[in-house]
Amino acid sequence: MFLEAWRHRARFVVHEGSALPWLYGVATNVCRNEARSHRRHDRALARVPLESSFPDHAEDVAHRLDDEATMRGLPDRVADLATRDRDVLALVVWEGLDYPAVALALGIPAGTVKSRMSRIRCLLALPDPVLPGHPNPAQELT
Repeated sequence: MFLEAWRHRARFVVHEGSALPWLYGVATNVCRNEARSHRRHDRALARVPLESSFPDHAEDVAHRLDDEATMRGLPDRVADLATRDRDVLALVVWEGLDYPAVALALGIPAGTVKSRMSRIRCLLALPDPVLPGHPNPAQELT
């Protein structure tokens, strides 16, 4: 995303003293282009002939079906979030930023980011992240 922003810096526009709207526009276009590339890739793979024999992937399929059942309603639940909560979610989950970095990017206190993520996890039924250097509560129970 930052490479695209750099490439299109000649079109940079400040909106009410902030570069964020322009950067979000660049990010949106990058995401759209990525999705288009994935669709093209999937269509190309669909044209490749399949092998005549396949190994048994029953266990992998069972795990995938369980994961899909768990995640089936997630896109709708994310779409129902307030825009400010979706922004926090996108920066934390998809961009991998820590809370202070998200706070800086959005111009809000880090505590607000933490409380929004807590609320988002409850609304989306997401597990708490297992952070490096922090014990995993689920592993302590076993």
